[in-house]
Amino acid sequence: MKKNTYLKLFLNGAIVSTVLLLFFAFSSAPVSAQRTISPKPTISVYANPKIVDKGGTSNVTWNSIGAKSCFAANIYADNTQNVSVDLVSANGVDVGPLTKDRTVSIYCLNADGVKSDTASVTIKVNPPDPVINSFTASSPSSKTSGSSITVTPGSSVTLSWSVTGANYCRGVGDSAWTGTKQNTTGGQTFTGNQTLNNITESKTYALVCDNQTIDLQTQESPASYVYVTVASGNNGGNGNGGGNNNNNNNSTPPGPTGLVPCTGTSENPCTWDSIMKLINKVVNFILFTLAVPLAAIMFAYAGGLLMFSGGEASKRTQAKKIIINVAIGLVIAAGAWVIVHTVLSIVGYDGSWIGF
Repeated sequence: MKKNTYLKLFLNGAIVSTVLLLFFAFSSAPVSAQRTISPKPTISVYANPKIVDKGGTSNVTWNSIGAKSCFAANIYADNTQNVSVDLVSANGVDVGPLTKDRTVSIYCLNADGVKSDTASVTIKVNPPDPVINSFTASSPSSKTSGSSITVTPGSSVTLSWSVTGANYCRGVGDSAWTGTKQNTTGGQTFTGNQTLNNITESKTYALVCDNQTIDLQTQESPASYVYVTVASGNNGGNGNGGGNNNNNNNSTPPGPTGLVPCTGTSENPCTWDSIMKLINKVVNFILFTLAVPLAAIMFAYAGGLLMFSGGEASKRTQAKKIIINVAIGLVIAAGAWVIVHTVLSIVGYDGSWIGF
């Protein structure tokens, strides 16, 4: 009996010792290192410029942090799938030519395949310049319609237009015609007409159309003109010149033939273009009416001195001085014409020019 008790105690002690040894063995063993997942990469993308004209290009650049690979959509062509790109753009990618807005999107993956948030940039395309498709005049007293018609006194005239890519148009000229012609339809192309009554004088009507870009800049079309001639007596309605349907006639409209090319009335108001015409006439008078004839007279006088100098050195010297001074004067006059021509062209005068 005593032996059994000792045996049980021995076995129990052995079991306890084994358990304790196993516990201390596992508790003191090194714990294997757990694998750390790298953080989500970041990506930034930029476009310069962000607004371009139709057909323009924009340079897209980007920068990623913690990425192993990056992918972009719509960067080389519109509506394309994601393509592999560099982690950082060295010189960027020129996107375009663009005909409509395009959004470039880029995302990146790190070494563990963790995906970044998608970074995007949208490049906006400005609308095209407005275009006046047609601007015509018609009247019950004229047999034809077009950019130039002839009517009888007191007739009504209807001005009609068709414009593409404009927010609004402006009438220039007669007070009854002056004012804003709104694009009430909101469409890309809009048409309109306006009837002017009791036309008793020959008049010129101009139409200019404007469009606003995304960055709030104004694009202006060239002016289009319509000429309405009031016939004297009962010779109206023959429609002289009405068959010319070239409605984008951008030449400066005719005015009075006097020195001042306007009357200051509502039918023929004095405008900036009138000032340009006045300067043009003054230059014409000085250069061609005065300078050239005087130069011819002085050249003839100097030639006479040379011919009849009789060998006198003083007369030959005087003749040479006259010729040189007159030549210098002509060069100065021509140079003045060039300067005036350049300045007036810069400030917007596009009328016909004298001399050259």
